[in-house]
Amino acid sequence: VRPVDVLTDLWPSGAPDRLYVRSGVRNARARHYTARLLEAADPGHLRLGEAIPALDYVNDMVVDGKVAYAVQVDEFDRLGQALFATFDVVDPAAPRKLGSVALGQDWYWRSPVAVSNGMAYVVGHARNELGWDNSLLALDIRDPSEPRVLSRQSIQFAIAAIDVAGARLWAGGFNSQEQGYMLRYDLADPTQPKLQARIPVTGALEGGIVADEEGAWLATWNGLVRVPAHASDGTAVKVAAPGSFTSLEVNGQGQLVAAGEYLAVFDVQAGQAKLRASLEAPYQSNRSIRFTEALPVVGHFVA
Repeated sequence: VRPVDVLTDLWPSGAPDRLYVRSGVRNARARHYTARLLEAADPGHLRLGEAIPALDYVNDMVVDGKVAYAVQVDEFDRLGQALFATFDVVDPAAPRKLGSVALGQDWYWRSPVAVSNGMAYVVGHARNELGWDNSLLALDIRDPSEPRVLSRQSIQFAIAAIDVAGARLWAGGFNSQEQGYMLRYDLADPTQPKLQARIPVTGALEGGIVADEEGAWLATWNGLVRVPAHASDGTAVKVAAPGSFTSLEVNGQGQLVAAGEYLAVFDVQAGQAKLRASLEAPYQSNRSIRFTEALPVVGHFVA
């Protein structure tokens, strides 16, 4: 791939062997983020397309079917103006905007988004005179052309990643002392997530949660951690596999794949993770893993 200033995230595009890439280009004042389309049908000859204007300032995105749900934060030109926008991605190279709703001002850093059962959940980090004002928003997306904010509540932690499984929302991040925490919310009323537990974890959490009905896996600076669904405030959770990981995904074989200082594949059974294979990478991965049909993880080898 031809060099650009920085590539930080990968998202599905809704098309096989094509991914969206969050790309930053530095100008005279600051870094400008946008999205490009990565053609990955031939893993040996990746092609990175031009910037997609409709996806300027994209911060995080989820593609569900042929609709993309994106948080766009203009950190520099419009003082942190944040939008939640929906796009028709039938043609991934030419997303068509369906609708949007304003989320707030002075947003900064990450704005992770998760989608489940006609709802979207977004975390925003806004700067104010006292420091940070972090919030969890619930949006109605049953009509993608008219997304609506239904609720907003404060969070005392910086949240790097969120995921939804069944009637639970998991949010992972850290406090001002870089102590990692996992927050578990009940979604009995999906419009009003209810905080059930604040669970300390070893090592700050920079991103990467994979949730299921029995709990959640998360990537931390100290390794792979499993948090049971029944964990309560102050529950001690142990590192299931040592390492320094910043991203986490599930591959087509149900294995966990973590990246950070190195790439690792884990077999998972009954809440336990067993290292299957690892690969030292020439560059440290710090944000994102995604899979395409041309890039599977098979057996002991990473293709």
